[in-house]
Amino acid sequence: MIFRKVSQSMSVFQTLSLMLLFGTFLIALLSYIDKHHK
Repeated sequence: MIFRKVSQSMSVFQTLSLMLLFGTFLIALLSYIDKHHK
C-alpha cells in the first residue's frame, strides 16, 4: 500500500520534472531563434 503511494508520487514528480525540462528547453529554443533573427 505504501509502496504504491510512493510510486504514484514518483510518477507525478517525474511528469512534473519532465514538463519543467521541456518548458525550459522551449524557452531556450525560442530565445535562441529570436536572437538569431535580429
